[in-house]
Order: sequence, then C-alpha cells, then structure tokens
Amino acid sequence: MKTIICLAKLFLLLAPIVPIVYLGSIWHEARNFLKNTADEIVLTNPPTEALNQAEKVIVFSEFRQTWNHKRFLCPSLSAVWDNLLHTHRAGNARISYFVVKGVTKQDSMERSVHSIVRGQFAACQLERRFNERVLLRYWLENAYFGNGEFNITVAADSIFNKTVDKLTVAEAAQIAVLLRIPHIRDKPTEWSKRSLYLLEEFTIYSQNIEL
Repeated sequence: MKTIICLAKLFLLLAPIVPIVYLGSIWHEARNFLKNTADEIVLTNPPTEALNQAEKVIVFSEFRQTWNHKRFLCPSLSAVWDNLLHTHRAGNARISYFVVKGVTKQDSMERSVHSIVRGQFAACQLERRFNERVLLRYWLENAYFGNGEFNITVAADSIFNKTVDKLTVAEAAQIAVLLRIPHIRDKPTEWSKRSLYLLEEFTIYSQNIEL
C-alpha cells in the first residue's frame, strides 16, 4: 500500500513536468525550423517606414483585428485555439502566422496539434524579433498573386504597370483580393465585385483602425 501511495505522489510531482518539457521541445523545434527564414529577413532588411496605401488596404483586409494589438506577451499564442478549431475570421489573423504559413506550406501539412502549436510558437518567435511592418513586407515579397506571379512588386507591375507605392486605393483593393483568392484573376467580374466590396469597407471603416 505504501508503495502505491509513493508512486501516486511521484506521479503527481512529475505530471506537470511532462507538458512543460514537451512544450519546451516544440519551442526549440520552432526556433530551429525558422532559423533560415529569420536570417533571410535580416539579410533582405525590409524597410520599416510608414505603410503605403496598398499596404494599408492589405492590412485592413487581412489583419485589421490584430494589427498593433499587443495585449499578450506573445499575441500569436492567443490564436492557438482558433487554429485548432479552424475558426479564423477575416481580418483576425496575425502577420507572423502568415509568414510561418508561407514557410511551412501549412495548407498541405498534416493539421495535427503538434504542427499547429509549432506554427504558433514560430509566429511568436518572429513577433518577439521583428515588427509587423517588416514581417508584412517580407510576406508580400513572397506571397502568391495568381497567374504564376509571386511578389507584390511583380503583381503591381504586371497588372497596373505601376510600382506598389503608386497604386490607387481601388487598385490596392484588387491586389489585396488576390492574396486570398489568387485564381480570381481568371474571373474578372467576380474579381471586380470582391474588390469593390473591400474598397467600400476600407473607405467606411479604415479610419477607425490604427494603420
């Protein structure tokens, strides 16, 4: 009987250690996984000046609920539950998660608890090291805009024959829509409809958001 009691006490003492060790190993795994990406961000050194008009529209479209929100030591950790339940809403993602998603190609990865937690830990580490504007510009340099084109500069030149900083708000809305639905470039009517809807939303609500 004493042996059973001793074993039970030992179990109670060790039980909290197991998840801590496990989470620690995932944190370390995430750090190693992102090493090359972090180094690349440092080397490319995206500019940190204020957002241009196109970037503001994209931030509004994808990150309006989370941009400049620093309610948590690591904001991405607050999104773990949403990821597990697949309940992301428009504008409710974090730019750090999008960067990680691009690096890991998570859409084609196994949606296990381990991979989701690793992704959020990786996003957290990016947030601790880089500001949102740097991460946004790195993501846009690698994002897909349909028609076989990656990089927002390439897309802006291909579609409008302009540099990104010269895009109008309406043109920026068209670019922003492609980030979510790249294949819509092949459906001009639907592309125009979605772009106009985003433009209307941006015009009405963007003044209430710190961009």
